Parts: sequence; structure tokens; C-alpha cells
Amino acid sequence: MRFQRAHYPVVNSGSAPCFGRDAGAGDKAGKTGGVRVITLVHHDPDVSRSFVQTILRERRELPKPIRQVIASYTIMLTSLLVRALPHLKGVAVQGHGAGLRWDHCVGRCDWENREIHVAEKFVPRIIRWQNIEDAQAKTDHEAVDEATALANLMTTRNPSQVFRHEVGHAVDADQDHLSQTPKFRESVRADLERLTPSARRHLVHIFPEESLDNPDAHVLREIYAELFAEWLQWHEVFWGAFLLHYFPDTVAVMTEGLKARYDLE
Repeated sequence: MRFQRAHYPVVNSGSAPCFGRDAGAGDKAGKTGGVRVITLVHHDPDVSRSFVQTILRERRELPKPIRQVIASYTIMLTSLLVRALPHLKGVAVQGHGAGLRWDHCVGRCDWENREIHVAEKFVPRIIRWQNIEDAQAKTDHEAVDEATALANLMTTRNPSQVFRHEVGHAVDADQDHLSQTPKFRESVRADLERLTPSARRHLVHIFPEESLDNPDAHVLREIYAELFAEWLQWHEVFWGAFLLHYFPDTVAVMTEGLKARYDLE
């Protein structure tokens, strides 16, 4: 999970409202290897045109086998995640440390219901809704009213990365959750054990520090999705180095799975 005072974790259940259909450029059905590829893209009226166009472009630029994976998904573009999913407002994100709520998240993949959500804005982590009942949240940060929270929303810095990350969760699920296999888990542990102090300081901006000592099922999913998102950008030297130097064993297991399942290298 990338840390911009926003995270993009995943859940495996839930439902979402259907926004007005926008079948704009890039939302036409196509053929990929004999498989019909079409993904419905819905967005609420408050998201910007540039935000919608960015996600449509990212979807078009995915490798063909990956477009097939998300062909059955509905992509939901929203101004704020918890506005689209109000039942998650104030709810703690499982496996991501104290204080993190869905209000602060910018993406969500629900592989059971075949939905990917990407939000254009998020509530800064220093802000809490006033109606949160969690006593710990109230002691960690001062609760504020909803109007104050909405007046201080921040814009998602890299929606392309968020979308690719959520697609990574869909790909992980399509491979019967490769991130949950003993082979993947052991590769992550091996890579984490080799981390230098400086590398660890870098990673705590992406993953909770406590998770680096004993990554659970949720963190393993996040590691897979984050590495997948960056794997799509091998041409970017910095992130290529990040993958190679920090998670070489894990990347090897991930790419082995992508090769076997989708003939991708």
C-alpha cells in the first residue's frame, strides 16, 4: 500500500451503488484473443473529467490478458470512497494499524462482487468524523464534524497507481490468491529479513511498520498488489530498482505466476 496519508487496501465483500453510466471514449467493447473485453465504468457527477479520462486510459493500456481479468468487473469512480460506500465511514481498515479508517482510503477491490473503486479525493488522516464511536480513534485524533472533514479533503496524488494497485488485487484473486500461498509468504519473509535499515525506513511509508515484522494475510495481499502495480512500470528506473532491490524473491514468485497464467513477462 502506498502511503500518501492515504492507502488502498482491499476487502473481499460488500456492495456499492451504481452511478450514472458514462460510456465515453475508451468504453467500447473490444476483442482480445477471441474474448470479448468490456468493463462498465460508472462515476458520480462530482468527479472531474480528467480523473475519469486517466482511469479509462490506464484500463486501455493494461496488457491484454489483464484486461480480460477485469472484463467482468465494474469500475466505480467516486469523489470520496465513503460517500459511495457510506457503511464504511469511520470503519477501521483491517490489518493496517491503529487509526486508519476507510475514510482515508482511495481505492478498494471487491473481487467477490467484481467491483473496483477509485476515489478522486480522501479525508486526511489527521481528520476524524465526529460520529466515530471508536474510543481509540477519538484519543488518537480529535473528532470533527462532517462539514469540516469535507472542507479539508485532499486530492489523490496518483490515481493511475491506485487503479493499477486495485487491478493487482483482482489479478491476485484470479490466480486463486497467489499472495496467500506458502511460496509467496516465504519469499516475502526472505526479502524482509534482508532489508537494510534505510530500506525499512522507506517501506514504512508504504506498509505499516509492525507488518514488516510479521506480515499477515492482509499485508501479503497489499504487497502483491503494490508490486504488481509497479511491475507494470518496468521502464521507470526508480521503481524497477525498488522491486529488484527490496523484494527480489517475491517479484520472482509473482512474475512466475504471471508467466504461467497469462504468458506475461
